[in-house]
Formats: sequence, structure tokens, C-alpha cells
Amino acid sequence: MNRIGPYLIERVLSSGGMSTLYLGRHHQLGRPVAIKQLHPHLAGDHSLVKRFEREAKILGGLHHPNIVDILDFFGLQDSYYIVLEYIAGRSLKELLARRNPLPPLAAAYIGEQVAQGLRYAHERGVVHRDIKPANIMFTESGGVKITDFGLAFVKEAMSLTDPGTFFGTPAYLAPEQIRGQSGDERTDLFSLGILLYEMISGVNPFQGESPSQCLDKILRHRPERLSAMSRTVPPRLEALIFSLLEKDPSQRLGSAQEVARRLEPYIFFNGEGLARLLAEPQDFRPRQEDEAAWKKLVRRERGDWLLKRMVLSAAAAAVIAILGWWAYKNIPSVISDRFRQPMPPPSVGPEPSPAATPPKPDSLRLSPPSKLRISGTTGARILVDGQERGNIPLSLEGLGPGRHRLRAELDGYQAVERLLRIPPGKDLDISLNLRPEAKPPGYLHLAVSPWAEVYIDGRFIDRTPLPNVLRLEAGSRQLMLRHPNRLDFVQEINIMPDETLRLAVKMPEAWGYLRLTVEPWAEVFLDGRSLGVTPLEDLKVSIGEHELRLKGPGGREWKETVKIIEDDTLRRRVDLTP
Repeated sequence: MNRIGPYLIERVLSSGGMSTLYLGRHHQLGRPVAIKQLHPHLAGDHSLVKRFEREAKILGGLHHPNIVDILDFFGLQDSYYIVLEYIAGRSLKELLARRNPLPPLAAAYIGEQVAQGLRYAHERGVVHRDIKPANIMFTESGGVKITDFGLAFVKEAMSLTDPGTFFGTPAYLAPEQIRGQSGDERTDLFSLGILLYEMISGVNPFQGESPSQCLDKILRHRPERLSAMSRTVPPRLEALIFSLLEKDPSQRLGSAQEVARRLEPYIFFNGEGLARLLAEPQDFRPRQEDEAAWKKLVRRERGDWLLKRMVLSAAAAAVIAILGWWAYKNIPSVISDRFRQPMPPPSVGPEPSPAATPPKPDSLRLSPPSKLRISGTTGARILVDGQERGNIPLSLEGLGPGRHRLRAELDGYQAVERLLRIPPGKDLDISLNLRPEAKPPGYLHLAVSPWAEVYIDGRFIDRTPLPNVLRLEAGSRQLMLRHPNRLDFVQEINIMPDETLRLAVKMPEAWGYLRLTVEPWAEVFLDGRSLGVTPLEDLKVSIGEHELRLKGPGGREWKETVKIIEDDTLRRRVDLTP
């Protein structure tokens, strides 16, 4: 492929599962461009074409110094193309591979520039959903640009994502993406928090050995404090990063504009400094005056932080002292008043007989009966002082004041006991939620031929061969095995406590066909294996993606990633005439 429309193709920049990125040049203007091509074999997939068009439309409405510019979009010869401005620099991913961690003042500058780009996109209702180092590009002059809006959504259309599904790179996803919820601007801010943490510490806080481990860390793990790793991190900057990493979106900062504003005090850097860092990542040192100003800021913030802690400690000590003084002065008199009984007046005559003394009204007054209302696990049996009194929900009357032992029990659940004190004449509401009895786990031993990705209840576990048996909760589970060139294997399995289920699975095969018409001729390679020289009969090929390469006369080559569909014939006509 030497030309796409008005653009001359110079080389392939990168290739992924959905598209290939070429370096091109306008044949009349001579302007270098990046051309993103949807793989031809995906052009028949309506949903993927719509997604590709959506990326182009979203970029068409965004024009900002921190967002890559789109120049053109068109369809040509059963494929689709997005033409973008070409960024000759490197990505944040490439920079981190050569200098990790980055100087904190460089990290703050990059984070502030990304926040500015996100602010502009968010104000126009666009959520990126895939902020990661590979999608942050730097120009040779030190500009910062957000790229790859392929997963972006206009906010009003976020509900188009199917419930229970998510897109993005595992180690940079927000918790709400993992849960399949419709995200918003705060989804991008969580990913920005990961970028800032990684640039400053040198590690992604949620990186794991497998995608499932990454997702579990994002949902449950709290990262190590940055101040424990380095004393060059200002406390307020650390607090900002951890506010972005809150699991609950409602606890995060609400806007990229606010993030950019809070990063402003840490900008001792500019595009010129970033350009020097990009040119010499390993040997780079900030300017002496910038480094001195940064250290001064760190010392000031640490001093403010220590002063704040001292003030709070002093205030707490004062409150405790005041409460202690009040207790010393008042509690003895309160106790004395509580238990002192009035002395009867001295007798001045014959003592009346008991029968003649009328009873005092107060001695006959009774407290109203107490009522105990119990909610919680429906159907659980309630025992009060060892006697069964009914099932939750339950309302009990007539319980005398004082201590009572309460027990709730239900088959299959752990019993709960409480010791209650019921005040005289007052009602009491309590909730008893029983936990299911913990069952011992079971185990699954898998032997899969040739290999497969393992999913349990829709969650990715690992790829076979597995290093150990899988430890699973007892009960019914859905097992799914996936191989790129075989049919999916799906089966309901029953995991028994303390038992090992052994399964041997041969992934079911499925075939399609590949018909090649080549002028004048070519040697055919599929996944690197030679299949002969054309003309050839229809080739029987396993389903899924394969790398097809044709080598014709004079060394001319043609390459494509082809997708074979079961019982379908894929046709390709190629001209390799010198």
C-alpha cells in the first residue's frame, strides 16, 4: 500500500486489533500526517464502523492545544480512515520506559496539561475513558497532547454501554468502569490520578500479574503513601492525587478545571523544560533555580502540615482537659444527688398505725410497658432469654426493663446473640442481619487443549495451562473457555466444598475458507507458514484472526490481518504486478 487517497504512505507507525496507524504525507502540500485505518476485515462490522465514525466526529468538535487535531475522515475501497496531525515526539509510556520515576515538577506540569485538555473535552460533554501513558503524546517542542478517542463517549450517550461490560486498559480503569456503570468526567480524573502517582513514584499502584488482579486491586487496594517513598512530594500534592484515587466517584474532585487549578502552585516547568527532558531523559536535571524553588515549597508545606497537626493536638488536649475539669467538679455531686434519700421529719406525737397511713400516689405509678422492634434477616427465629418469641420482622411488648439476652438464628446462617438493656418505659429498635454460614471452598483442575483463556461467572481468571488448581467458592458457577481460533466452550459447573472437580476440554474446532486471486502469482504465508504458490484452491482455515502475507515477483509483498468466519469464504484479490 503506497497511497491512500491524496496521502503517500511512508511507513507503519503501529498496529492494533482494530486499526493500523501509518505515517503519511500529503502528496501536494508535503505535510506529514498520521493516518488511522480501520482494518479492512472489520469494515463489515456495523458497530465497529460506527465506533470509528464516532471517534472522528468527537475529534472534529475538539480543537485545543492539549488534544490531537483531526484533519480528515473518509471511506475508500471498503475501508475507513481518520487523518490526524502527526506528532513526531514520543509518548508518556516511552518516556517512562527511559526515565522512571520522573522529577516531581515534570510530573506536575504534564498532569496540569492533561487536566487542561480534559477540562476542554468535559465542558463539551466528551469523556475519554482510556487515559493512560500510551495515549499521552509529547511534541518535540514540549507540547502535551491527549490522543486516541476511540473509546470516548459523549456524556449523554454513555448509557449505550451494555450493563456489566467495560472498555479500557485494566490497570488504568476507574472502579465504576469495572462495575459496568456509566461513568462521567470523574472516570477520567481517576485515571489521571493513576498517571500522576505513576510519574512521581515510578509504579502503577494497581499493576498486577494478570488483568483480573489489576481489577481487584483497583476495587480493594489503597496505594502506599507517596510521602513514604520520597520526601520530595509536597503534602498538598499528595492529598490531591489521593483525592483523585477515591473509589467512590462522589468523593473525588468534581472537575478537571479544579484539578488544573490545584496543580498550578506546582508549575515550575514549561514546554522548554519538557523538551530537554525528552531529549535526554536519563541525564536530565531541572534548572537549579527551579529545583531550589521546588524544595522550598516542599519545606513550607511540610512545615504547615506539622504546624496544623500541633494545633489540632493542642486543641484536642485542651478539650480533654476541660472535660476532665468539668467531670471532677460535677460528677461527685451528680452521683450524690442521685442516691441521696430525703430524711423524714422528726416525730411529734403518737406514730400512726400503718393501716391509717394513706399510700402515696407516686408509689402506685407504674412505667408504661416497653416495646422491642426487631428487623433484619427475614424469617430468622428470635429467642429472648432462651424462649422462642417469633420470627423477624417482630414486635415484642411487655418486656420488663433491664438486661435481656437476644438470639437470632436461621438455617444456613450464622446465629447472632446480643445482650440488651431495655430502659424503663422506652421503646427500642434493633436490626439483626445474619451472615450466611461460611462453606469450605472447592477446587477446579483444568486441562485444555490446545489452550484457552478462563472465565468464571464472566470474570477473566487466567490463561491455561494454569500454574495451580483454581480455588472457588462452593456452588454453581459458569465456566467459559476462549481461544482466538476455536469456538467458545461454555458449561455450568457445580463446585462442591473440599472437593476438586477435574475437567479435560478439547476446544471445539470451526473452519472457514480463504479464496485468493493474485496477479501474476505469489507465495502464500499464513501465520508465518508457507501454504504454496498461487493459484491455490480455497484454503480451509480455522476461525479467528490470522496474519496473511503474499510474496510476489521482485520481492513485492502484501500483508493483512484477516478474520475467518465459520462456514464463510473470505475473498481477496491482490495485484502484485511489478
